[in-house]
Amino acid sequence: MEQKPHNYYEILIACVVMIAGGIVFPLSVLAQKNEASEMSATTSALFSLGLTEAQIRKLPHQKTLEEWTRELEPPEHKIDLRATPAQKPLKAVAMPPDAAVMDIKASPTKTKSGAASPLAVSLNAALANVDTGVAILDNGLNFLRASQTASSSWSHYGDSSAISDTVAVLDVFSMLGLASDTAATSGVAWLGSQFPDNTLQAAQKFWMLARSGQDVSYSFDAIVQRINDNDGGFGYDRKYRSDVSATAAMLETITASNYTGDGDNPDFIKISAILFLLNNQNSNGGWGEFIIDPSATRQTTAALGALFPYRNATLNSSNGTIVIKDYVSRGLDYLKNTQSADGTWNTDLVETALAYEILHRYDIPLANEDAAFQYLKAAQAADGSFGNQNPYATALSLKALSYRLLDKRPDLVITDITVSGTLVSRSSVSLTVTVKNIGNSAISKAQIYNVTANYNWRPQGYDLLPWGMTLAPGEQVNFTFPYYSTYQLLGDTEFKFYVEGERESNYDNNWKNKILMVASDPGGKPAHTVYFIAQKYDMYGSAALNVRWPKRDDPNLAAYEVMYRKQGTTPWNFVRVDKAWNGGFICCFDEGVTYEINVGVLYPDQTTVEYFTDFMTLVTMSGNPALYTGGASGKVTFNEKPFSYANTFAYGRFGASDQDGNIAYPAMPNGTSAAWASDPQYDPIATKFPVPMGATTSGIRIATRLADDTSPPRITDLEIQETYGSDVLYNYGTPVHLLLFANDDKGLHDADFWYFEPATSQWIYLQTATSSYGYIRTPWTIGPDLLGTGYKIRAIARDWKGNSSAPSEWGPFEIRRGVNIPPTIKITKPDSAGNRADATSTIAWDDSDPDSNAMISLYYDTDATGTDGTMITSGISEDSPVNSYVWDTSAVAAGNYYIYGVIDDGATKAVSYSTGSTTIAHATVLAPPGPPTNLFGISVHQTKTRLTWDAPLNTGDRPLTGYRIERKLPSEALFSVIVPDTATTTTVYVDTDLATSTLYEYGVRSLTSAGQSATTSNIVDVRTLDPDAGISSRIGTVKDVGLALHDGSRYILAAGSMFRSLGFQPDTFIFNISDGASIMLVSPDKKELQNSLGIPTTCEANRSVLMLAMLPNASIPQITVTPSGACSGI
Repeated sequence: MEQKPHNYYEILIACVVMIAGGIVFPLSVLAQKNEASEMSATTSALFSLGLTEAQIRKLPHQKTLEEWTRELEPPEHKIDLRATPAQKPLKAVAMPPDAAVMDIKASPTKTKSGAASPLAVSLNAALANVDTGVAILDNGLNFLRASQTASSSWSHYGDSSAISDTVAVLDVFSMLGLASDTAATSGVAWLGSQFPDNTLQAAQKFWMLARSGQDVSYSFDAIVQRINDNDGGFGYDRKYRSDVSATAAMLETITASNYTGDGDNPDFIKISAILFLLNNQNSNGGWGEFIIDPSATRQTTAALGALFPYRNATLNSSNGTIVIKDYVSRGLDYLKNTQSADGTWNTDLVETALAYEILHRYDIPLANEDAAFQYLKAAQAADGSFGNQNPYATALSLKALSYRLLDKRPDLVITDITVSGTLVSRSSVSLTVTVKNIGNSAISKAQIYNVTANYNWRPQGYDLLPWGMTLAPGEQVNFTFPYYSTYQLLGDTEFKFYVEGERESNYDNNWKNKILMVASDPGGKPAHTVYFIAQKYDMYGSAALNVRWPKRDDPNLAAYEVMYRKQGTTPWNFVRVDKAWNGGFICCFDEGVTYEINVGVLYPDQTTVEYFTDFMTLVTMSGNPALYTGGASGKVTFNEKPFSYANTFAYGRFGASDQDGNIAYPAMPNGTSAAWASDPQYDPIATKFPVPMGATTSGIRIATRLADDTSPPRITDLEIQETYGSDVLYNYGTPVHLLLFANDDKGLHDADFWYFEPATSQWIYLQTATSSYGYIRTPWTIGPDLLGTGYKIRAIARDWKGNSSAPSEWGPFEIRRGVNIPPTIKITKPDSAGNRADATSTIAWDDSDPDSNAMISLYYDTDATGTDGTMITSGISEDSPVNSYVWDTSAVAAGNYYIYGVIDDGATKAVSYSTGSTTIAHATVLAPPGPPTNLFGISVHQTKTRLTWDAPLNTGDRPLTGYRIERKLPSEALFSVIVPDTATTTTVYVDTDLATSTLYEYGVRSLTSAGQSATTSNIVDVRTLDPDAGISSRIGTVKDVGLALHDGSRYILAAGSMFRSLGFQPDTFIFNISDGASIMLVSPDKKELQNSLGIPTTCEANRSVLMLAMLPNASIPQITVTPSGACSGI
């Protein structure tokens, strides 16, 4: 499909502000409009993957950079002051400097929360060992020693649980470094004397003996032979149906003992056990005991424990690569999603201990970490036991608790946000944030950050622990954020807080937010902007201002007022901005002058403007984008960590962090800006920073996290691309592609795919694939044995927060074995001798591959045999309708070359040489001329415009011969050539026969025999006069006005002079006179006033005078007057 060019055009609305007795430079608002092309680069990329237009239309819309910019800096935000009635005088009311500044106070009083009191343990003093220094663990271990039976085993339910209980106790002794403890060594000896009959307990026995350093390979070999050949799993006993618990226990023992089998595949049994577990995972990520059973905590933790050593491994099968990490991630998500609000799993001690331990083993943060920890702690009895003196429950609980109890790092968590005061704009309110240390060591240094309305009020944060305070484990501290007068808050406002301490064990639990409704002021006073930025801007070479703020709906707000004045002067000037806008582009200002900028809110009385004095921004203006710039640099962080390759937006700039999270915004316009993480799945927390001229603000921090998201994605379509709408899929031995389209409010992250095997009525997991362009396209290599009807595919999609969609299925469909049709290619150009090329040469071919999308590569060769040439390009799709390629030969050595193409469908290759050759010879390249400069245009009649320009700075390798004149209407995308060649070096052109009252755009190019230049750097807009011209708007002088040129010479513009505009060059005045207007220019020094009209200067006794006048409906732009020497006129 042809890609149409982008259509960009710019609009400038200029206006003149008149002040009695003087002239003020034009003040206007500038805008740029970008119209998106009909096919974006993303769409083009999708077509290259073979997606049809119908499939592409299913994609959720992804914002382009242009759309981001348009949304945040809308180009239509323009103000035409000529069409706006003059504002009546405004009353500017300055707020106190600290009115918008929040203070912070911390209560120096700390409290214990949920701290455990010392346990009163009644044990034999000789057994009261201190093993870890942690009372909970030591007391539990002492209970286990005291409860060991005379046979040196442990058992809560008699012989039936003796092996399982003993293995669990020995496991916790080993984990805590006490394998040589007398209780442990005697327990291992007892275990070695046992001969359990069932597979589960035999596996548990050999697992522990192997971990104790014993060689169990010979004895264990007999147990391994109990594998069920039909599915690779193990059952509870011989000839039992395979189940997850027994298979997981056997896999752990195979791993611990380094067991290998005989034959060509010694890892066959181990891999079979792994595959059994993977194939029996349920769609919600959990495992049940048998394939039809619902997911359960005990079986899920057993499977995840067995897979732990293989969590980063991959397996290759006929169905493609199996990534074990994908299965593990879904299993861990299942455990996280099934944790109750009270921190437990099913209010069951053993299940909670198992789940808590496995999640910590995988280093997975828990949403209700503290609740689960406190539940397990509270389950310990005074004698140190858990579960009513159950050694199995005690061992599991101690193992789970040890992860946190032996982690000597602190862990801060925000437990609550409370509000006091009135939630009304401009009323006082305080938010108290409670921070608790749920870790195992004290912390003395931490920061707390306040993000209100997604604005980071103080990027450096606040000291959480001032005055040398220390927060010990179990202690909490209250921080109060007083909003003395909520001038800037209104409506549903999100208050978000983040605490960050040194050396914390977990930062994912450091955020807490609350959305509160702030009512509007009952007295009718408007709310202020949360923040605003103001920065230098340029348009058409004119100095302008870009000012932006987050807008909100405020019934008390009449409008925003942008306030500006030259630095150190009074009073303020005002530009009114509609309250529905978020800012605007304002032009024009004095070049090189520094202005004070502020943004106020206009009361409903249309007179009072209120602003904060300490929000003022200094901006030095310029129409040159290269002048008065600065920069900013710092880091993007996700929680406490540097955020690699994070996309950000700063007003006027897009950027991405590097691998270490570093971000830089060079060459930014001076003033202020704000930046945030721009991808929709992340919190857009804005950080404001200054941009100083000639310097860089360093150390900025753009903080973010995953945005809150409780809405799961919704799969809108699932299909196999190569079926092309039918229910038959041909397997040619090359991958087909699963297509998934889904909608999500924050963005699609990934999806799991399965296929249904009708022969076994099982869903077989295929893979997990991540999203690209808002959809998923992932290959599936179909095994050669998959043939027949009744196949289906299933998918579950997830967003960035892990919310899972409902399963979606497609099918049934039939798989047929395809017969590969070899691809063909024939090079059709070059087709004969005599083909010559310099910079480019076109290669053409015919191709065919009806059953797949073969790839084409092109080469050049010095002869027509051997296929030993040099590659030109590769990766050309045979399915593409374009069967030609433009070869860039500019860097290819001169010579005679043949072309050959190679087409490859993955199974068969075909080669074709061209019948003719191409001779490459490089001509001398002449440099073209530079573009003309300083293009200027003005209307001189209802149907005429006059253009002037300066000659190019260089003419290249040939002398200048003329100019090309181009013109278009604003609604047109491309310029039309109206004068191909002026055939003269004159830099003036009058365009005639134009429509009245019409805006035209012009560009000019330089011409030489070496070619044409680029167009002028500036495009001018000229509007022809109205049909009934009447008397055009003119500037009049009510009294004599003094003028001066660059050399210091002075002149007088006499009272009563009338003209349309007056400009200056260092030694020249430039007048625009029309419609019967006239001027009288006086030189007190009696200088000759040379002018472009040739009007003589009148020499008087003590002065010289020039009189210029125009008849009605006549206009001459750019009349130049250049004083020089003594008056010699009449």
